[in-house]
Amino acid sequence: MGRKRPPECQHEIAGKLEEALGHPLRAWILAQLNDAPAAASDLAKKSGEPRNLVNYHFKQLERLDCIELIDTQKVRGNMEKKIYRGKTRMLLDDDIWKKLRRKTRTGISVKAVAEAIERAQRALEAGTFDNRLDRIVANYKPMLDEPGWLEVVEILREAHERIQEVEPRAIARTPDHMNRKRTTITLMAYESPPGT
Repeated sequence: MGRKRPPECQHEIAGKLEEALGHPLRAWILAQLNDAPAAASDLAKKSGEPRNLVNYHFKQLERLDCIELIDTQKVRGNMEKKIYRGKTRMLLDDDIWKKLRRKTRTGISVKAVAEAIERAQRALEAGTFDNRLDRIVANYKPMLDEPGWLEVVEILREAHERIQEVEPRAIARTPDHMNRKRTTITLMAYESPPGT
């Protein structure tokens, strides 16, 4: 059934996510930093939240090892602007979901679905959604038994692992980020609502 994380690693990731996503602003900051590197001052301006509050949540996310410092820029004399990126691009599989409270699981799911819809909407509005003809858009609604469900989950896990390996190769081939395109890939499987 694919590669499994050691139990202590799964428990650690679940605990970090519980704490990281336990506050709406912290969850929003983490989503922003997973999307693109930024400084606390940038996200304070974007969110309209007080800078000291945003700084506090940056420190909490760094403590939880969910974000990392990638650059420091000089601004106005001796002042430094610290640029962070998210480190939480991870597969949330059954071992992790089991360790999360229902409220946290629902919060993560709501954010994931909202982000998928919002990204697709923005891509449609910008005209980038239909730029490529060599792409896949698919919705499947099979009737599965338990082994069938587990097989689908394993296929998605393997796809996730293979996709994670693509970006480092792209960076090695094309170091200049201006010659690479930001790409959105959404993998989800869930039980359909009644009556569908």
